[in-house]
Amino acid sequence: MNNLRLRHVEENDIELIFNWSNEKEVRKNSFHTEPIKWEEHVNWFKKVINDTNVCFFILENNEKPIGQIRIKFDDENKGIISFSISKEFRGLGFGKEILKLTEAEISKKCKLIGFVKIDNIASQRAFIINEYKKVKQDKKSIEYAKDI
Repeated sequence: MNNLRLRHVEENDIELIFNWSNEKEVRKNSFHTEPIKWEEHVNWFKKVINDTNVCFFILENNEKPIGQIRIKFDDENKGIISFSISKEFRGLGFGKEILKLTEAEISKKCKLIGFVKIDNIASQRAFIINEYKKVKQDKKSIEYAKDI
């Protein structure tokens, strides 16, 4: 983990993001669990990378892609976080690192919010380690928030 860096998602990352998004564990931990069709992904991806209210990064270690994080900001300067780590790198602390590096990369004061399914312990740990506060919880998810 000594050469970690974030880089902006580029158009040629479309297939990488598609494959990560459709990975079994990512779909399980998503609030929309059904597989994503290629055509839907292409339309979504083009819209997201051109949206000035979205920060979209890939985490790399020694230039090898490890995971992705996306933050969608609203008019009140609240950003909803979505991130995933490639299956071969899970359990190694990269979730914690991607959150920490993203906070440093964002150059504005804002509130960051993450919604995590109850059974997604790894993502819960990543938010807690990075000092996000549990805002609320229901039967399905926990909401974490942090002012930066």
